[in-house]
Amino acid sequence: MKDRLTADTSLRPSDFAVVFRQVSPHLALARRVFSEAHLPLDPASGERLTERPFGAWLMRLLRLGTHGWQMRDVAEVLAAGFTNADRWGLRPGHVELLRRVAREHHLWAGLDALRSMRAAVAADLAARPRPDADRWGDAAGAWTGAVEFLALLLDPATERTAGVHAQLLDEALFGAAGFVPASIDQYATLDTEIGALRVALSELRAIDETLGAPPMRFDAFVAILEARIQRPSTLIRTAGGVLLAPMHTLHGLRFAHVYVAGLSEGEFPAPQRAGALLDREAREALHAAGLDLPPEPRAAEDELWQTATTRSEQ
Repeated sequence: MKDRLTADTSLRPSDFAVVFRQVSPHLALARRVFSEAHLPLDPASGERLTERPFGAWLMRLLRLGTHGWQMRDVAEVLAAGFTNADRWGLRPGHVELLRRVAREHHLWAGLDALRSMRAAVAADLAARPRPDADRWGDAAGAWTGAVEFLALLLDPATERTAGVHAQLLDEALFGAAGFVPASIDQYATLDTEIGALRVALSELRAIDETLGAPPMRFDAFVAILEARIQRPSTLIRTAGGVLLAPMHTLHGLRFAHVYVAGLSEGEFPAPQRAGALLDREAREALHAAGLDLPPEPRAAEDELWQTATTRSEQ
């Protein structure tokens, strides 16, 4: 594509299309490839929130309690750009400093170990006085505040209705001084992904308010929420980019160049294994004779292939 765009300055990225039989399994990889190539991509396909960096971070956050409060996981969550570290005064380098303390004192997992970080830092400073002792103390205090917040929010045994869990999670993440910052440099799709999550949370609240529900553990609520955000619903499109689409969506569209991806000899396009009772000519003859037939149940794969390979002008 880049070679063709360079050779023909009249072409734009939107003059190109890449089609798969199904796009969703390849969407995350396509985003990385096009990002590395500095080409805009316009995927006409839903994307699972859990396949986006924000969604992966969110699920790691929500499972901290279920996974035993691993020091490594808590540190990764707090050090990520999706965490509003200013809420507790965590500064760049604080988490890495505390990781070293945790390794030296074998604070590998468990809330008791995480809560003992302040004592471990104090012991280190008593054994080896440092000129930047205030920085160490600030880091330990900020860590303690963050851990207490997470322990209150993510206790897997806490029982509430799904609607209440959803409401409290929404407020903790996105409310005043929320856990997630309002914006992140170099991550332009954060609003879209936050919007997808909040839609899922609002749906759970609406179901609870309408139908009612018994209390459930927080870990059970997380499983329900994950099932919702696993659905391919997050649409992140770039106007004027290369279209990435499933074949059946190309009817009526024209492009200078179409790339058909996912070809595999003997598998796709699949050979016609059995003929239909009525072929195309027979159906047309019966229709002309006044016999209306129900539509074919689905387009044959050779028709999909025909659609894809006739969308290119060049």
